[in-house]
Amino acid sequence: MALLLCFTSIVLGDDEWSVGIYVGSSPLQLEPPGQFINPVLTGDDITDVDASFVADPFMIHRDTTWHMFLEVYSDNGDIGHATSEDGLNWTYQSIVIDEDFHVSYPCVFEWQGEYYMVAETHEANAIRLYKATTFPHEWVYTGDLLTGAYRDTTVFRHGEKWWLFTTEGATRNDTLQLFYADDLLGPWQLHPLSPVVQNDPNIARPGGRVTLYDGRLFRYAQDDYPTYGNQLHAFEITDLSTTTYAEVGVTGNPILAADGLGWNASGIHHIDPHQLPDGTWLAVVDGIGDPDEPDFYGLWISNSSDRSNTEYFDHDAIVRGDQVCIYVLPGKNVSRVSFYLDGLLHQVENSAPFDFAGTADDESCNLYDTGSLTLAEHTISAVIELDDGGALNIENTFQVFIDLDADDDGLPNTLELTNGTDPNLTDSDSDGLVDGPGGVVAAGALSGYTDSDMDGFADGELDAGTNPLKADSDGDGFNDGFEVADGTDPMDDSSFPTISDGDVSGDGVVNIADILIVTRILMGETELNSVLLSHCDIAPLTGGIPSPDGECNLGDLLVIQRTALGLR
Repeated sequence: MALLLCFTSIVLGDDEWSVGIYVGSSPLQLEPPGQFINPVLTGDDITDVDASFVADPFMIHRDTTWHMFLEVYSDNGDIGHATSEDGLNWTYQSIVIDEDFHVSYPCVFEWQGEYYMVAETHEANAIRLYKATTFPHEWVYTGDLLTGAYRDTTVFRHGEKWWLFTTEGATRNDTLQLFYADDLLGPWQLHPLSPVVQNDPNIARPGGRVTLYDGRLFRYAQDDYPTYGNQLHAFEITDLSTTTYAEVGVTGNPILAADGLGWNASGIHHIDPHQLPDGTWLAVVDGIGDPDEPDFYGLWISNSSDRSNTEYFDHDAIVRGDQVCIYVLPGKNVSRVSFYLDGLLHQVENSAPFDFAGTADDESCNLYDTGSLTLAEHTISAVIELDDGGALNIENTFQVFIDLDADDDGLPNTLELTNGTDPNLTDSDSDGLVDGPGGVVAAGALSGYTDSDMDGFADGELDAGTNPLKADSDGDGFNDGFEVADGTDPMDDSSFPTISDGDVSGDGVVNIADILIVTRILMGETELNSVLLSHCDIAPLTGGIPSPDGECNLGDLLVIQRTALGLR
């Protein structure tokens, strides 16, 4: 099954769009890798045209090589091509599609042994389909999917049919249309429930490849209010047929957002995630900001000289182990770093890697022996000198503390390795419960975790009897930490939180979308699951307050209708 998607870009002020790489355990939990510098491609990397920016990247893997297709903007949009052997380090190749009109958002996919691309071509008044005659360099126009000034078109295959999300004209930021067809070239039919999102610029416009994950289908939406492309939301498509459609916002939205500094300081509006053979995920994203200003001027720490298991060395870091690599992960314009320990000059580095220990200016990250320090609080600071003559000062206070429980979750490191949990992560499955029996809530990494019985110790996986490697142990749609905090049983899929807000679509408001979903549930067209029931079960009302009865029925629909109409 091939899944794909599309949309276009703009420039805001002096910022520019560029391309970065994220990694993670799922397409809903992604972050920048710690061992290299984003962005991986900018307008300066384009060699065959004078490019202002690059954006809208899509990837596809063939043989042993990753291929990226992306918008290259000069006087208008063209489609460029870049390659990578590891998915992290990219080399730009050339422009592969150059039309007289603007072309962007190159949704590339393979179907029946051939490679296709659906591109953003609204200036041609059509959604155009291209086919590779010699992949990846030569492409020919094969026909139009639809006629009209459509943008951000998303094509994917599901259930023996082709589906198409798109936006058009003046409503392109707040209205999402849905079409379907038996054949890729059509004819395409407008879905009877289209538009499936209307008058909502926060969640309408497509923001990345439609993705199949764990047997479930997800679409991404860029948030275009109050500013264009400021963050990304994800929605699970729970019902899709030629007569029905339903989606639910995922827990944790927005899944990606502007960082406030560096290459994606002002926004991020596109993602194309791919699952790797080891089960982890690699995603290409774009962001808008200053690609020459790094978003991670700071200290990083690793337990090995190859800088594996790298973590950000924040102000509350606790250094464990007697051999650690402490270094600055700089941008492209750093010329020298001077390190200080407890206010005294410790080391000066004139070339990368800029590390705290060992011989200056060599190519390895030297391990520092923390055993030479007293078991107390110490301060590492650094002065980062830039190529343009500027300088930055960063300072981190840390504690030297050596024990057998590196992450303070109540489980010794050796037991965590046996169990398969991460000895360096307090909460390996990110469900809000620490892996072991818990620890002191106020202690460093455990601050902010749930303490249901107010005994000063964080709730833990061993306390709750949950799976430390699975965020939702009972598969009811709610993660374990949320259920423990709510008082429901995280090991019983029939015991789950009752939210009773009527927002079954998960878009943050009660509106016509919620009325349609509940109507389809009552007609038997949409399967009722625990998440939908949790939001739907709002009736009866007692003194205007929900008194949930464990059902999603006509009474709930009537209350949701009154809420949507502003009568409650």
